[in-house]
Amino acid sequence: MLFKKALQHPILSIGILFMIIFIFFLRDNGFFKSHYDSLTPTSCKSAIVMLKKRMPKNWKVKCEKNYLSVLIHSPLVQKNYIEQKLFRAAVYRELANGLMFISRNSLHESLERVFWISIHFKTKNMEIAARTKGEHLAQFRNMKDQKIIAEHLQATVEVKEKIK
Repeated sequence: MLFKKALQHPILSIGILFMIIFIFFLRDNGFFKSHYDSLTPTSCKSAIVMLKKRMPKNWKVKCEKNYLSVLIHSPLVQKNYIEQKLFRAAVYRELANGLMFISRNSLHESLERVFWISIHFKTKNMEIAARTKGEHLAQFRNMKDQKIIAEHLQATVEVKEKIK
């Protein structure tokens, strides 16, 4: 009844029409997209719920659809190591520890369903970009033997490094 009376007044009906056009304009230009994406459930979002509570402060995680992206800023400095080879080994060890941390502190069932997990490990002297599938990373959860872990890392994780 109130809406019917509002339509009888030309100024109100023009105002309602402009408001509807404005809302559709916002929707068509992606204004509500971030809100819509945050409400869309994915395995990635489910996997990082526990991880966000336990991760170190120098980590940043985000989900893009069903892809997990992790950025790690490491305090390792090359001048603390005698040789470049020792520094490189320490960086790769920290990367492996980060992968194990993600595996053990994420929801296992959800982590298996994440398509790809990319990790960007940054220090002042070196950057490593690594990626693996969620199902491979979830398998680390039950591994205890260092040799098996190293073999699994070598077989399932793709790595690209950049020395500054």
